[in-house]
Amino acid sequence: MKLTPYEKQTALLQMVFAAAIWGFAFVATVWALQTIESGWLTFIRFSVAAVVIDLCLRFFGKRPKYSWKEAKISMIPGLCLFLMLFLQTWGLEYTSPTRSGFITTLYVLLIPFFERYFQNRSFRKILFFWIGFALIGTALICQLMLDSSHFNKGDLLTLLCAIAGAAHFVAVSKNVNKVDSPERFHLYQCIWIALFSLIPALFLEDYHQLAKLAHAPTEALFGIFWLCVVSSALAFLIQVRSQRILSASTVGLLGLLESPFAALFSVFILGEHLTSMQLFGACMILMAATAESLSQGAVSPTQQPEIFFD
Repeated sequence: MKLTPYEKQTALLQMVFAAAIWGFAFVATVWALQTIESGWLTFIRFSVAAVVIDLCLRFFGKRPKYSWKEAKISMIPGLCLFLMLFLQTWGLEYTSPTRSGFITTLYVLLIPFFERYFQNRSFRKILFFWIGFALIGTALICQLMLDSSHFNKGDLLTLLCAIAGAAHFVAVSKNVNKVDSPERFHLYQCIWIALFSLIPALFLEDYHQLAKLAHAPTEALFGIFWLCVVSSALAFLIQVRSQRILSASTVGLLGLLESPFAALFSVFILGEHLTSMQLFGACMILMAATAESLSQGAVSPTQQPEIFFD
């Protein structure tokens, strides 16, 4: 069904809003990690998000009808998003929000590879040029040109997070229209992420840290609230709905905006300082990812958009 320009623009603006939410989520994660480790944080984050979405559906008269068939459809996207966010959260224990934000943008350059394998889409050879260009930018952000020791464990975890992120965007595009409601698709996705996160939480982390939440500082509690309700329940729902209208590459392009938002919030809220070389490297990554994304098809007219919880 053909989409109007207004409907396409609405989806684009919603993704810009989601990117701003994700940008602040880097700061929120740093605050939350003061009290709780990445595994339990991811579990709490998506358990609460699932409850929030379920309650919203019931409030708006769309009581979710749980189906194992639909749940299985959301399992692979849920696994990819779990890996992305768990690795990103873990990495933030060792690297800065700005570095994490810009390294994460590499997922945009990897999306075409996953689209070719899973959706039979071809990509141009110039993609390899932009990948190399972005990798040089990553090296500048991590200050590898000055000292290879600057590339730390957190940066490596974030690179792995970018790979999982690319897989997630393509998995959503491939599966979102197999479920009648994007809200229900995201609800199942949140449930899967919560279940997957129990594995590292139970086997690698101490559950006694949950007791610390009762005495957590205000900024840590606000960070957890932001991650649970605003970032996980709202922003990822916006992404799922947008990918019923826009291609994975276009949504990935708009998702790039989370990186400058992350840098902006980190500088003004956390007092982080960026060198001119790091800023130049960040611009290289954004330039490469933007150029590659703009070369991809923008809109996938699969289905008419809906008003939230209509």
